Amino acid sequence: MTRHHLAWFVSAAMTASIAFAQSNTLEVYSIDPFTLLRVKSSLQSTSSPFKPAYRKLLRDAEKAMDVDPVSVTEKDATPPSGDKRDYMSLSRYWWPDPSKPDGLPYIRRDGETNPEVKKYPDQELFGTVVSAVVPLSLAYFFSGDEMYARHATKLIRTWFLDDSKGMNPNLQYSQAVPGRSNGRGPGVLDGRHTALVIDAVGMLRGSRSWTAEDDTALRAWFSRYVTWLTESDNGKDESDSPNNHGTWYDVHVIPAALYSGRTEVARRLMQEAGAKRILSQIEPDGSQPKELARTRPFHYSVFNLEAHARLALQARRIGVDLWAPATPEGQRIRAAVDYLLPFARGEKAWPHDDLDGVQKSSMALLLVRIYALTQERKYLAEALALGDAKFIAHRDLLWYGVAPVVP
Repeated sequence: MTRHHLAWFVSAAMTASIAFAQSNTLEVYSIDPFTLLRVKSSLQSTSSPFKPAYRKLLRDAEKAMDVDPVSVTEKDATPPSGDKRDYMSLSRYWWPDPSKPDGLPYIRRDGETNPEVKKYPDQELFGTVVSAVVPLSLAYFFSGDEMYARHATKLIRTWFLDDSKGMNPNLQYSQAVPGRSNGRGPGVLDGRHTALVIDAVGMLRGSRSWTAEDDTALRAWFSRYVTWLTESDNGKDESDSPNNHGTWYDVHVIPAALYSGRTEVARRLMQEAGAKRILSQIEPDGSQPKELARTRPFHYSVFNLEAHARLALQARRIGVDLWAPATPEGQRIRAAVDYLLPFARGEKAWPHDDLDGVQKSSMALLLVRIYALTQERKYLAEALALGDAKFIAHRDLLWYGVAPVVP
């Protein structure tokens, strides 16, 4: 198999003025809009290095066309509120206590998933929606084919906006623990993929299918959601979390706040992120103690850094640079990457008990995202050094403007 290399592709044909002129139909927060516009411009050429990834995207979009609309009301269980429109899930790392006849209260077995989570399908159903909406919206943005926008709109309307089946804007009953809680702060993590839906909607703007009425209704939904995230006990608990949950909380809330016009909420979180997330979570040597304490420490260290990378992209939308090399925050986050690299390369043995061990593919994908964020080529070189670049998802190649080219 031919080995692919990754290179940052910047189309000379796409100028900043054109990008600004088109920005009214491209409202995204977790992806750089200029990168998407450059990729779209490149695809007009038959020699575009993004063509292979684009063809794969279209195949994904065709499969997504077969995904039927699903609703949060399809579960058999009824939340304590009595309203099936309330999202509900079971905390995956909690199990029945074998020493108790009824198993209650459940006990924690970190890193081990209780199969009972499948009895509460809301998380899986929402994952189905996101997994279809993302390629459909991206395919529409690049191709202009209305059929992709039409089906993506149908999926979004059913999950969020349907009068009888649409999800209520809260996660009050997320990650429940039988015998302990009907829902917890950590359950807010279940909602992190709403950020992808907001970006998908941004790519649907300008289509005939996604109407002004749809957009107004969804912005109102997210405004109520932001209120719940910032004012409920569960939302406040997650905001105070000192590990990846706290970082993903910010990544989750900021685009929702920006999309719904709650700019003051987004700005406050961004202004707090340097001290509250980066400097408090990452030691000067780059270790992340809260993540290293888990039973899957390599996974969670990378998982948290992925959140920091997304947070940095979002921050740029309001003029905050969390990755500047000269700042304490930028130095600390780079130290976190450098801390993991020798273990990913196999130069050092991972010294922590780990159910999963070192995962080179996840580290390489993280490095590609950091390269796209910083344009520092050393991160690209490190990603390539970890193995064949074929494992990099084609969606990420298009999102981050990283094109596979044959040397």
